[in-house]
Amino acid sequence: MSPELNSLSVRDLGYIVAVARESHFRKAAESCYVSQPTLSAQVKKVERVLGAKIFDRSSRGVRLTDTGRRIVEQAALVLDEAEKMASLVHQRKPLVGALSIGVLGTIGPYLLPLVMPALELEFPELSLYIVEGMTEDLADELRQGKLDLLIASPSPLLEGFGETHSFFERFMLCTNSRERIARRKLLRLADLGDLKMLYLGPGHCLADQASGFCSAAGAERSPFQAASLETLRLLVAAGRGAALVPELAVGGATVGDGGLLSYLPFREKRVGRDVSIYHRSNSAFSEDAAILARIIAGRIARKKQILSPAGSADL
Repeated sequence: MSPELNSLSVRDLGYIVAVARESHFRKAAESCYVSQPTLSAQVKKVERVLGAKIFDRSSRGVRLTDTGRRIVEQAALVLDEAEKMASLVHQRKPLVGALSIGVLGTIGPYLLPLVMPALELEFPELSLYIVEGMTEDLADELRQGKLDLLIASPSPLLEGFGETHSFFERFMLCTNSRERIARRKLLRLADLGDLKMLYLGPGHCLADQASGFCSAAGAERSPFQAASLETLRLLVAAGRGAALVPELAVGGATVGDGGLLSYLPFREKRVGRDVSIYHRSNSAFSEDAAILARIIAGRIARKKQILSPAGSADL
């Protein structure tokens, strides 16, 4: 290691990760409990030692350079390893203290209300910070150390992360109650071939997953798109088409549809998506991910038992 690199400390790396996380020097300084001049000086020191510009500073804010993004990702890995060493000494307990979790917008609103009471009861010392968004943005934040864990569905964007599977969530057909197909009790995937299907807009992994099933069945694509599941339901209620909706969202609908919507299950068991907990593969949060995945799976199973005690229906 060069003498110049020896001058960098773990704390210095923490400063650049904090600036990347906050996109703001003052907020980053507050999160590190130092003054802004001190933090700015240390960031400049890191840039000087590495011989690379990490941040572009302007009146509009702070953003990472392309080189800076790679440096911050590597710094996050170093910090993870340092945390591992600390945990060996201090015996860090999982799900204790501050924990930042990213969750997809098509999962969070329906899963978190189901899981949060159990987490609060079993882990009273846990302080959660929840970030909702799309897979690409959340994957970047996890990679940079802005998030500790990510609740998401498998995607090529998540390759390289550690993954702990939690549960499989089936899709149901959401259709206008006035449509003939709404009279059915159980569908086959091939039945989608007679329908005009609605999807979420670009960036939603759920849209890609739903499109895969619908395209295989030969379904027609509606020209309308939605930014959220709730908007998707409104479009179905307005007669613009049908849509595939995750089971949890069926029970967590917030749209007052006035009885205009019907939800139909499929005979095929694998029409749906897996949901997993992701973490940086070398981070100290793999045990947190395993416990969280277990708790989520338990709550899902319990809800299914409550809704279908005889096993005659799914979630």
